[in-house]
Amino acid sequence: MINLIILKNPFSPQNREIKQVDYIPGQPVFHYIQPEMFGHDEVVISRNGQIVPTEEYHSLVPMPGDYLAVCPVIAGSGDTGKDIARAIAMIGLAIVSMGAGSVVAQGAFWGPGFVGAAQWGWGSYLAAAATWAVGGWLINKAFPPAKEEEPKPAYDWSQRGPITTEGNAVPITFGKVRMGVMSPIQILSQRVTTNGEKNYLNILMSGGEEVDAITDITINDQPAENFPGIEIHKRYGTNDQTVIPGFDDTWEETTVGVELTGTTWVT
Repeated sequence: MINLIILKNPFSPQNREIKQVDYIPGQPVFHYIQPEMFGHDEVVISRNGQIVPTEEYHSLVPMPGDYLAVCPVIAGSGDTGKDIARAIAMIGLAIVSMGAGSVVAQGAFWGPGFVGAAQWGWGSYLAAAATWAVGGWLINKAFPPAKEEEPKPAYDWSQRGPITTEGNAVPITFGKVRMGVMSPIQILSQRVTTNGEKNYLNILMSGGEEVDAITDITINDQPAENFPGIEIHKRYGTNDQTVIPGFDDTWEETTVGVELTGTTWVT
């Protein structure tokens, strides 16, 4: 018979399984553990307390009565070396806990004279469980599970609909007017541009005709100068004025519903 110690979750040391399977002459160690580790791409195997090199998984043939311990390497934490170390530590703990149970049963810690779990009394099981619990706690302290990254908050611009459209009248402004309070802000056009992970709102507003100066611009009652990265461009309706950046073309967003493949642009 071949004795198997199966640890299917290195982060849950209390969950292990000990079983015996029939010995098949000529079969390598991987043959015995493969049914137990189905679905795991990477595992760590120990034979009689010795870690089996990966390149020997399909060539090393165990002997009847051997103890094979196996533990998966959990993928996805971004630290493969740490995961392998944890898996090896868990296998070592399984061997130590079995050895503790054998010693309490008047047997050897390992090798000749080792007493298997089938011949243990309650004292041996208690010793093995205590060793497993303490060892598992120490391993979790040394190799804590990777913490999941907190999702980053995502923000987007909530655009207001234009209240002034082509062909409609633009009012004449008399005196000093606080736009947005004494008179509604006239939104002529707006668009959102993206640069990497940042979105930029470009908004074109009108203060009316015959405006001589635009001053004291605020955002949420705070001076616009308090917000870094904001650009303000003013035009007063002169014949020689330049186009406001971001509004030098007519555009419209249209969903095309085409899957992007390779580096081909779809417009």
